[in-house]
Amino acid sequence: MAAPTSDPSKTWSAGRPPWQVAVDAIAGGWPDDSGTLALLRDLATTDTYAGVREAAVGAITGGWPDDSGTLALLRDLATTDTHAGVREVAVQASTRHHAKDRQQASE
Repeated sequence: MAAPTSDPSKTWSAGRPPWQVAVDAIAGGWPDDSGTLALLRDLATTDTYAGVREAAVGAITGGWPDDSGTLALLRDLATTDTHAGVREVAVQASTRHHAKDRQQASE
């Protein structure tokens, strides 16, 4: 058995990084638990690894797109996260959120 590594990118599961698998499992396994969204928000804003933050943003926008705090979180991450990849994911999700709002307003 291989020793654990401090770099999460060194271990991959079915072509997906382990942090993505873990975040997806949390979001998909406990979507109705009140602590799930809070945990994902915490991961999106405070985890030291950008891949985890990106995965958490994706999970939040996929599972809780209409939550009152989602758009504010996306705006914050799009402008303040230290990693370009996280900012990009947040901008893309925010853009999709605005497009959905405009479509609903025109119906």
